[in-house]
Amino acid sequence: MKKFLLLAVVFAVSLMLCGAESEKISPIYSVKGELNAAQGHIQGMCISDNALYLSHQGGIFKLDRNGKLLKHVKAPVHTGDICFSDGKLYAAVAYYDKARKGKGRITVYDADLNEIDKHELPRPSDGITCLGGYLYFGLGPNPQKPHRVNRIGRLKADFSDELKIFEIDFGYPTHFGTQAISNDGKFLYMCFYGAGEHNFAVYTPDMKLIETSLFHGSVGFDHLIINGKSTFIRLKQLYKYKKKETPYFMFDFFRYTGGKMKNITQRVKK
Repeated sequence: MKKFLLLAVVFAVSLMLCGAESEKISPIYSVKGELNAAQGHIQGMCISDNALYLSHQGGIFKLDRNGKLLKHVKAPVHTGDICFSDGKLYAAVAYYDKARKGKGRITVYDADLNEIDKHELPRPSDGITCLGGYLYFGLGPNPQKPHRVNRIGRLKADFSDELKIFEIDFGYPTHFGTQAISNDGKFLYMCFYGAGEHNFAVYTPDMKLIETSLFHGSVGFDHLIINGKSTFIRLKQLYKYKKKETPYFMFDFFRYTGGKMKNITQRVKK
């Protein structure tokens, strides 16, 4: 996925610099009451050079750099994870309707969430990122009961080649499959449903396992460059949707070091 330079003035984050080890980045919060159109829980997030995007089961939100809602569009159910690359937003879809259940698609939008393309898939999809001109995405159907093997699909971002499917086993059982995928321009970073203490795996583009760890990024995360450093931005849910609380979210920040995600978010009172 394209790396975006996130300056303090662009995303309204302040860098508290007191040496490299003490660098902290202020979180970004959504505006309470603006995301009430969300169906179910949020499925994924991604960034562009001037916006934040959140997907839910039946639509996609576009937020400005301060977390304020700019636009909402409806999308096929179930729309899952999303990614942004070269001016386009890609959404992984798993069909729920009776006629197409067990199949999926990738929907393509422009930066203002106008649908511009779509590509049908023989399997449902969730978790998606774009690396080196290729889309990588999770493929089902996967059983809810614990299993070790998951499928990852790969397609050129312009859909000009045939779907390639990888079967992977990162050493731990999962429920369903991938939920969120990102990349840093070199490696793929994947979060899986219900994988316990090792729900997070790092892979090369040819699907060779690098390492596994624990990272609660399943609601959505993406990669960017801040102050010249490789950084991840994560979406964290701050409400209980099953209790019908008002949707409310925080974007916090991480650095991947020593095989683990290190939280570098400045603590603030809200």
